[in-house]
Amino acid sequence: MEGMFKRESLQGRSLLIYLPFSYGQSGRRFPVVYVHDEGSMMKQSLNYLEHMMMTGELPELIFVGIPSPDRNHEYT
Repeated sequence: MEGMFKRESLQGRSLLIYLPFSYGQSGRRFPVVYVHDEGSMMKQSLNYLEHMMMTGELPELIFVGIPSPDRNHEYT
C-alpha cells in the first residue's frame, strides 16, 4: 500500500502534498506536517515513513511540502 502525491496551488505557490493510503475513507482525520523546501527530505525518506505508518509505529500523516522561491530572504 502506498500513499499518493498531488500538486495544489495556493497564493502563487505550488504545494506538493502527500496523502496516506487510507486518505478519503469516510470519517478519517489525519495530522498534517508542513515541511520546507517542498519536502525534499520527506521524499527521500518516504519508503521508511510509509513502513512506519503500516506497522503502526507512526500514525498516518499528510505531508505538505512548501517550496521557497527565495529561501534566504524567507528564512532570515
